[in-house]
Amino acid sequence: MNIRKDSRNRNSERGISLLETLIAAVVLIIGIGGVMSLFAVGASKNMSQGTQASRCTEYAQDKMEQLMALQFNDTTSDTTKVITATSGGSGLAPGGVAYPGTPQSMYFDYVSEVPGSGAVISTSSSGASYLRQWTIVSNATDSNIVTITVWVKSLQSVDSGGASGSAASLAPITTLVSMKTNF
Repeated sequence: MNIRKDSRNRNSERGISLLETLIAAVVLIIGIGGVMSLFAVGASKNMSQGTQASRCTEYAQDKMEQLMALQFNDTTSDTTKVITATSGGSGLAPGGVAYPGTPQSMYFDYVSEVPGSGAVISTSSSGASYLRQWTIVSNATDSNIVTITVWVKSLQSVDSGGASGSAASLAPITTLVSMKTNF
């Protein structure tokens, strides 16, 4: 009678078989593989979006510095050039269109990224990666103050990895606002 009792206890304490362990390992590996591929896609899309956002900020700062370097009463410098031309432009004359309006002549340019050459600035959208627009607004109460606003938008689409695979996320945009005084 004692022998039967021992055999019942051994059957209830069997443990996990090798086959069950192998099946669990295969299921785990398939699950981890799926998550890792999702992580890789997400990381690459995030990196691309972050790079574009950083470039938008960099190009907005470049344009703001170019405009802030002008003399307060300058209304002729051409700021659509990489190196500001002394004539042929609008300088700090009030004008421009608030983003996302249609760019106004002399108050916008395009930035193209050329491998090995860096950024190329032009007024042509051909091959452009970024659109820069700016406005100059005179202060209503003090003629010695102008407000400069610079917008930069990426023209490159970033695939968001949607169900159809063609959905694009919102393009990064940077806005900088500064006031220039004549004091």
